[in-house]
Amino acid sequence: MGRAAGHVDRVVGTVFGDRTIAELRDLVAAKDVEMSELDAAIAAFGPTWAEKDIDAVTAWDRDWTALLARYAPARVAAQKKLDSTGPLSDDWTPAEGEYERLIRSLQKEDGKTSPGDHIDLVGRIIDAGAKLDYRVPQPVANDVDLSTFLRASKVLKEIDPGLIGKAGFSTIETVGIGAGLALLALLLLRR
Repeated sequence: MGRAAGHVDRVVGTVFGDRTIAELRDLVAAKDVEMSELDAAIAAFGPTWAEKDIDAVTAWDRDWTALLARYAPARVAAQKKLDSTGPLSDDWTPAEGEYERLIRSLQKEDGKTSPGDHIDLVGRIIDAGAKLDYRVPQPVANDVDLSTFLRASKVLKEIDPGLIGKAGFSTIETVGIGAGLALLALLLLRR
């Protein structure tokens, strides 16, 4: 799938450069915790903040409402993708569009914090004195690309242990062969 200009490609945990349903599940779990914590923070701290600076709270609340309006449909689309089933495991099923849509709902422009972005709102409420205590779940998605390369290398070693690091192939050649086998497997799986 195409990416916006300036996007930094991520290699870890992707399938052919696309993030997977498993990674989308990890992202949704983390962002749900962050959004819930931010909502709780404004509910608890908002009245105190309003006594000090009603204009800042009003602006924050306006931006929070706009963020929720962007996040809600992206979250629904992500959930729809998470609920879909296919012949491949979640670690092998691409979900790049839904992943990017969720990210863009929280940060309008890649690599830049804009007013009203999630991180902007977090910074503003913390600067005002709120305490946030994120207990974000850690990712559990499998790194399919890396696993494939490691398995391909293991297969090559099983075929002939002398191929690797001795008179046969160098480590770079072995990685190249492993990458070729992995790409072939991925191409066959994407059909």
